Amino acid sequence: MALWCAGRRGAGISLIGIVIAVGIFVFFSAGIYGAYVLMIRLNAQNRATVVGLQLAQEKLELVRNLPFVDIGVVGGVPAGVLQQTEEVSRDGINFTMATTVRNVDDPFDGDFGDTVPGKPRDLAPADYKRVEIRIRCVVCPADPPILLTTNAVPKGLEGASANGALFITVFDANGQAVQQATVRVQNPDVSPPIDFTDTTDNAGKLQLIDIPPSVERYAITATKSGYSPDFTLPPGAPDNPNPAKPHATVAAQTITEISFAIDRVSTVNLATANQLCQAVGAVGVHLEGAKVIGQNPAVLKTVIDTTTAANGRRTLTDLEWDSYSVNVTSAGYDIAGTIPLLPLNLLPNSSQNVTLVLAPNTANS
Repeated sequence: MALWCAGRRGAGISLIGIVIAVGIFVFFSAGIYGAYVLMIRLNAQNRATVVGLQLAQEKLELVRNLPFVDIGVVGGVPAGVLQQTEEVSRDGINFTMATTVRNVDDPFDGDFGDTVPGKPRDLAPADYKRVEIRIRCVVCPADPPILLTTNAVPKGLEGASANGALFITVFDANGQAVQQATVRVQNPDVSPPIDFTDTTDNAGKLQLIDIPPSVERYAITATKSGYSPDFTLPPGAPDNPNPAKPHATVAAQTITEISFAIDRVSTVNLATANQLCQAVGAVGVHLEGAKVIGQNPAVLKTVIDTTTAANGRRTLTDLEWDSYSVNVTSAGYDIAGTIPLLPLNLLPNSSQNVTLVLAPNTANS
């Protein structure tokens, strides 16, 4: 009997050892596999970077061999033969290539705005062109884009331009510059037609130099991911004949300055309840902001009609900061009170709960 017990003890110790050994093996195997996967990923990223850099350098070399007049993007300012965006594949890797060309007003010979002390006003402000090539790997979006720039200088002397300039500024609700805001500019009436997208600089500005004259035809939209939009509108439209911010006008030898206010969008959590705090569902709610996009007659920027769900709730997202009034549109109900008090002053990048306390509609209510 003693020998049998000793044999069982030995088997138990051996089993524990096997479990520990397997655990150690799995631990180190997982570490080795993780390191291998990381090495493969880094190798793929490095390869994508090398290939992307080659593509960007090839594009810049193409730009350097173009006639100066052709250096520009199709539909852009300056206009040219380059595409704004392209999908490119090389060595089995897909890339998105974005090309931006801007006219640059060098202060060395004065500027178009006549702001350089001791220098005359520059009547030919398009001194040279700055070309930016931005390439991003499609399958590795976490990697930063590859960015190369170059300047293209005309060979001959400048001549006075019959064009103008459009200076765009984008700021937030506090008047602070919005960097890297997306700005789209369109004008189908000039030759060649203009339709391009660019971004603001660190000061929230986008300056378009040497842009063709046109009266109230430059449609401009400013926005950013997660932000509300601001935009111009065409004058004379049936539903808004007098827009507060009409399409921009550019005159010869003149700077047109226009600004846009955008900020992070917010959320309103609506609730409809009776005076006993019990949910009341399927209630029509009308919400409108105070900001206007048209005058004489006034046209509001934000007007929303919605209905609460069966549980008396409705979430409204992507709302612009504004002062909102809220009313009930369902027959049979009056608003006995609200939490908080109206109007609702909605701040940027916020979430606000609003409860409408309802009472039955009466003849005297």
